[in-house]
Amino acid sequence: QLYDKLVELRKDQISIVSHSKGTIWFPRKMKDLDSFSTKSLEYGEELDSDHPGFKDEEYRRRRSDITQHAKIFKHGQPLPNVEYTEAEINTWRTVYNKLKVLFPTNACSAYNRIFPLFEKNCGYSPDSIPQLNQVSEFLHDLTGWRLRPVTGLL
Repeated sequence: QLYDKLVELRKDQISIVSHSKGTIWFPRKMKDLDSFSTKSLEYGEELDSDHPGFKDEEYRRRRSDITQHAKIFKHGQPLPNVEYTEAEINTWRTVYNKLKVLFPTNACSAYNRIFPLFEKNCGYSPDSIPQLNQVSEFLHDLTGWRLRPVTGLL
């Protein structure tokens, strides 16, 4: 079996122990994620030496500023907004316009169905990088799920 046994570590946390996967932690309450948001699997503000921005001090400083939002966020607080620079918005615009042309033939049908709703409800546009709170509220209304900031890739 993939999971050999369920171990209740504390009243408010569950971990599954597996011979092949080790111990896997699961939150039971939203606030449980407060202690997990900085434990990402990929780099948060830190960069691998082969990352294109590794030697770019301005990029590294900006990345650190943005990850600070996740480090200090606690459940129950409003999701932080990021003030994007004009250069960041210009980059977003270029990528957005290119990808939007590619979506009809390259994205899955589910994404193609939901993308216009992101544009209508979440501020997705070439000139506006969506804020986490807008996307989270929309997804919560649609699915019951909420987003929260994290310091890197999960």
